[in-house]
Amino acid sequence: MAERLNADISILSGTSASVADLRAVLQRRAPLSSGAPSSLFESARPLFLFLDEIHRMAKNQQEVLLPFLEEGGFYFASATTENPNFVLAKGIVSRSLLLRFEPLAAEDLSAILDMAIRHLRSESGVDLSMSADVRTRLVRSAAGDARRLLNALELLSLEGDRAITVTDKMLDGLPAMAVRYDRKGDDHYDVISAFIKSMRGGAGDAVLYWLARMIAAGEDPRFIARRIVICAAEDVGLANPHALVVAQAAFDSVDHVGMPEGCIPLAEAALYVARSPKSNSAYDGINRALADVEKGDVLEVPVHLRGDPYTAEGYIYPHTHPEEAGKQKYLPEPRTYYRPNPKDRPV
Repeated sequence: MAERLNADISILSGTSASVADLRAVLQRRAPLSSGAPSSLFESARPLFLFLDEIHRMAKNQQEVLLPFLEEGGFYFASATTENPNFVLAKGIVSRSLLLRFEPLAAEDLSAILDMAIRHLRSESGVDLSMSADVRTRLVRSAAGDARRLLNALELLSLEGDRAITVTDKMLDGLPAMAVRYDRKGDDHYDVISAFIKSMRGGAGDAVLYWLARMIAAGEDPRFIARRIVICAAEDVGLANPHALVVAQAAFDSVDHVGMPEGCIPLAEAALYVARSPKSNSAYDGINRALADVEKGDVLEVPVHLRGDPYTAEGYIYPHTHPEEAGKQKYLPEPRTYYRPNPKDRPV
């Protein structure tokens, strides 16, 4: 980018750069509005500042950039492995174009694997070969990360002297690759979202996979259990009210039993919720009522429903007069919040 822009590049890292370092670099820029001759600055070419690992800097340190970004006169780019919306100062996010880099596709990793094998052959004299199935497994185990793939390949290159045929047994012997999952980043939100949507959609196999992904990565099991409870109430609802009981039982079991055995009640509850008929009538109903209340639509309590025995009169007790009680008003004006779903279980 700096070459395309004919700019002088300066690279800093959030792991080591200080506020003083940032200021020192940015003082070299030529402000667009200054009108000063270029001889007053170190270079007639514009400055391109690249700040790697920007999330390693505290937000108050990042904010040192704001007045410089406001004034302009230089090019700026940064990189982070975290979600910028969580780890960057809001002022920087609002002044930036955010580009998300996705994990590498299998064909990309396969091309990198070929390059690495050729490099080993030419530089180290190690000739690695493998079957198509083993190759597919190796690429898949990298989970879109080229560094994982290259680390695994480097270990495999130490299995013999020159000619090495990689086998499934050799892959089994590799140290387990860490599950790509960040409890505070995108993976945390993306995987739990996939888990919930799989329960809502009744996809049992997907439910178990995303659950296993979270458990293997060390996600808090109580967090998982809470999401199952919410899904039981929100998505299953009145179509099978017992799902909420099962989900709450799983939550209590995890709290008392702990892990790893706690994964069993989690799996049981998640599958029960996934297999249950679905109705969100309770969820929709309370949201409609809350929307009215929150916009200031406050109804007066009818006199016959009030709690003060001296002012309340006219209340019909349903146990003694069931027919008349069914006709009395419980709201001062008609409202429709609960809209029964055909799947709601009769009581």
